[in-house]
Amino acid sequence: MQLTPPGAFGIAAAVRRKAPGLYPPNRLGVPDTVQRLHWEPERARELGLPNPYDYGGMRET
Repeated sequence: MQLTPPGAFGIAAAVRRKAPGLYPPNRLGVPDTVQRLHWEPERARELGLPNPYDYGGMRET
């Protein structure tokens, strides 16, 4: 059973090349999503936030 559709990783790589600013490297140098500020305290602080914040209010709305 294949959980990831064939070609999905190639598509994701193409998107990362097209819009590299959306995938800044994490502390290991791996391109990662900008949304990690919601669960990664270090990334939130890098961006000037005291803590990560959840999408909770947005989800409820």
